Amino acid sequence: MYSVGAYGTFQSFREMADGFGFVTAVENGLPTPSSRYDISTVTLNETFSPLLGIDMTFHNDLTARIEMRRTRVLTLSMTSQLLNETHSNDVVVGFGYRVADFKGFTRASRVKRTVRSRNRKNAPEENTPTPTVTDGTPHSLNLRLDISFRSQSALQRNLLTRLSQATNGNRALQISLAADYEVSKFLTVSAYYDRQSNQPLLTLVGLSLDDARFLVSTSSSNSPVDATAQAATDHNKERRSNRSTRSVRASLFLE
Repeated sequence: MYSVGAYGTFQSFREMADGFGFVTAVENGLPTPSSRYDISTVTLNETFSPLLGIDMTFHNDLTARIEMRRTRVLTLSMTSQLLNETHSNDVVVGFGYRVADFKGFTRASRVKRTVRSRNRKNAPEENTPTPTVTDGTPHSLNLRLDISFRSQSALQRNLLTRLSQATNGNRALQISLAADYEVSKFLTVSAYYDRQSNQPLLTLVGLSLDDARFLVSTSSSNSPVDATAQAATDHNKERRSNRSTRSVRASLFLE
């Protein structure tokens, strides 16, 4: 992406050929070769996000992905005759796993049924367990792990002296772990852990920093009362439709 921050037009410009000409210099009043426009800064942005990406999904609900990103930004200043160049390289490795029916925090209820034999009067009662009764919630557990490595560097080039120097740079390692568990149809619990480590390339710019964050949140959808009301509304609509169908059939029979 190419962009121009701001530009102006020289009032003393005199065109000679192909958009080029002369302007009157302020210092000595002599004609100086120049263009029509006075451009202060020019920025060139190159972004490849991602430059290379691979996504894999396995049969056991395991996912994996690898991404490589590249970014370069060039900023040219006409007033200071400086060219600032910034590079950024990122590598991201991610894994995900989904447990379809995780019963670690919930217990399924069992209903016992008493069966009495009809052939013998004094036969002992038998308890026959019925299949497990659940609430219809899949109780899925989603786990995600992302590991990213970033390397940044900044250079400043002087166009007049042709000297270059490093102005900034760091290396960052980030580890993120997230988990989502569906407790019921109306409640989902999420946990998030993030740790980031920054190491500067220049000792004069900054110090090494380590940052860790931990977050637990819950999200809820419609309440059971709203679900019951919605079910009652749907039932009333179905009864009305059945009545209208019966009335139409009766009128056709009478005719």
